[in-house]
Amino acid sequence: MKHPVSAYFNRMVVFPFPALSPDGKRVAYLSSVTGSPQIWLGSMCKGLLEFPRPLTAGTEKQPYVLGPKIDWAGPDRLVAVMDRHGDEATFIEVTNLKTGERYTLDDKPGTRSSFSHIGRDNNTIFLSSNRDNPVAQALYTFDMKNRRLEKWFEDSKSFSASWLGEKTFKGHRLFMLYRGAGHVSIHGIHPKTKKVIDVFHKEDGIFIPVGEWRKGKWLVVSDQGRQFSGLAIYDFKTGEFKWLGRDQWDVEFADVSPDKKHLVVSRNVAGRSEVEILTWPALKKLALKVPKDGVIDGLSFSKNGKEAVFSMQSPTETRNLYHLDLRSRKVRPLTDTWTSPVPHAALVKPELVKYESNGKSIHAWFYRPKGAKKDASLPVIVWPHGGPQFQERASIRPIFQYFVARGFAVWAPNPSGSTGYGKDFMRAIEGQWGTADLPDMQNGIAWLKSSGWIDEKRIAIMGGSYGGYMTLRSITRLPEVFKVAVDIFGPSNLLTFAKSVPPDWTPYMDQLLGNPERDKEKLMEQSPIFSLDKIRCPLLVIQGAKDPRVVQAESDQIVEALKKRGHPVDYIVFEDEGHGFFKLENELKAYTAAADFLEKYLG
Repeated sequence: MKHPVSAYFNRMVVFPFPALSPDGKRVAYLSSVTGSPQIWLGSMCKGLLEFPRPLTAGTEKQPYVLGPKIDWAGPDRLVAVMDRHGDEATFIEVTNLKTGERYTLDDKPGTRSSFSHIGRDNNTIFLSSNRDNPVAQALYTFDMKNRRLEKWFEDSKSFSASWLGEKTFKGHRLFMLYRGAGHVSIHGIHPKTKKVIDVFHKEDGIFIPVGEWRKGKWLVVSDQGRQFSGLAIYDFKTGEFKWLGRDQWDVEFADVSPDKKHLVVSRNVAGRSEVEILTWPALKKLALKVPKDGVIDGLSFSKNGKEAVFSMQSPTETRNLYHLDLRSRKVRPLTDTWTSPVPHAALVKPELVKYESNGKSIHAWFYRPKGAKKDASLPVIVWPHGGPQFQERASIRPIFQYFVARGFAVWAPNPSGSTGYGKDFMRAIEGQWGTADLPDMQNGIAWLKSSGWIDEKRIAIMGGSYGGYMTLRSITRLPEVFKVAVDIFGPSNLLTFAKSVPPDWTPYMDQLLGNPERDKEKLMEQSPIFSLDKIRCPLLVIQGAKDPRVVQAESDQIVEALKKRGHPVDYIVFEDEGHGFFKLENELKAYTAAADFLEKYLG
C-alpha cells in the first residue's frame, strides 16, 4: 500500500532535552503535536507518562526548538527559551504552574538570549545574551524574586559565552568562551568581586570540566593533542592529562549525577550513541542495557540524582522519551510517538557504507527499498547534510522513508568537514566550502555507480542549509551527474551570505567560511551564483522568509538569475518560518512539493 508524504510525518514530535521535575514525578518537554512547538507537561505514574497537557498554546510566541532548553526552578516554575516563528531572536520565559503567571525575562528586540541552568537556590537564572552588544554574548544572572538582571562578564572576541552549571574552581564560578570550531577556554569569576581568572586556555581543541574527581584534579572531556574527545583526569597543578583509555570516537556527553554517585557517558560511535554508567568517583563501569542503534540527544537528572530522563531516536524510531533508574540501571520507554498508518515493519534501516576518497575513509548511510534487486535500476537521491560541521547520524528522517517506500534509494554521506571523525577531518572544511568535501561527494557517487544498485541516469540531489549550498555547488561543478535538484534555504552567494549572518556570528564565520573582503576571489569561485551557466537540471528552491542565518535574498537572487536565463526553476517561500520547518503544516507542504518535483523528473 502506498502512503502519502504526510503519513511518514504522522508522529507526535518530541524535541530533545526533556526536563525532569525535582521530585522526579513530572516531565516537561517540547512537542509540536498541535502543529507548532509548544511546552508540554506529563506526570509519571507506575513507570509511564500519563497523558500530557500543553502549557503554551499561542501562535505568536513559539519555543526555540533549534536548541531547546527547559528547566525547573523548584517544584512549580518552568524556565524556557522561546522565539517567534523561527526568527532566532530568543528570549527567556518563566511560567508558574501553580498561579498560571507567565512573564518574559528578556525580550529586547533583535537580541538572542539563552540560559545554562537554574541556581541551587531555585531563584537565580544563569544566562547569556547579546542584549548590550550585538556582536558579543555576555554572561548575566536574573533574580526571579526581585526581577533583577545583573551583568557579569563580556568578551567581544568570542562567538559565545556560557556558564558551566554550578561548577566552581577555587571559589570562582566556571564559565566557557567559545572562539570557534574546536577552540574553547575555561575561566572563573568570583561571586562577590566579579574578578575573572583563567582556568584553562589552549588553542588545540575542546576542554569541558565534568566534575572535581579529587582535590585539584578534575574529570574532563577533551581532545587536547588528540583527534577525538575523550575522558581524562586533568591535574590543574601540573597541567597533566591522565587519559582514561584511547577513544576512537568522540565522547559526546558526560555528567555526574547531582548526588555525586554516578557518571553517565555517551559516545558517538559511527553515528550511533553508546551509553555507559560508572560509579563516581571510583569510575567503575556498571551494567546497563540501552539500545545501540540510535541517537541519544538529551539527558536530565532529577535533583536527588536517583533517576533521569532522556530522548532517543533511530532511523526507524521517532524520538521518544525514556526513563533511567540510576539505582537499578533499568531503562524503560515513556512514550510511543509513532502514530502513522505506516507500520513500523515497513520502515527501512540503512546500511553504513565505507568508501575511500583521496586516502580518507568516508562513511555514508545507504537506504534501499525493501526487496530491491541489485540490477542497476534504482533511482537515487543524494542528501548532503547541513552544517557544514555536522554529521548525518542514525536518526529518523521521515522523508527518507517516504522516498524509499516509493522505490528510490537515498545516499546520505559524511564527507570532509563532518563531525564525529576527528578534529582534522572536521576542520578540513574551514575556508574550503564546496572544495574539501566535493571530491568526497564525487567519489561517493562513483561508489554508487559501481555498486550495481543504482541507475546512473537517475540521480537527484537535495539538501538544506549547508546541504542546500552543496546541492547548488554540486549541480554547477558536476552538472552531468544530476537529473534534478532541490535546494532548501541554501546560500547561493558566499559574499552576500558572509555579510548577512547575525552580527555575533561574524568572528566564527570568518574562521569557518572566510572574509568577504580578504577572501573575495576564493568565495566567488565557491559561490554557485557565479556558475549558473553550468546548471543543466531543473531546480526547486524552498526558503523561510524569517530565516536569520540564510536570509531570503540568498534564494531570491539565484531564482531570479535562473528565471532570466529561462532555466526551469520553481520557488516556494514560507512567510512564517525561519531556518528550518517547525510547523507541521509547512513541513508537509515543503516535502510534498519536493517529493512531487523529484518524482516528476526521476520517474
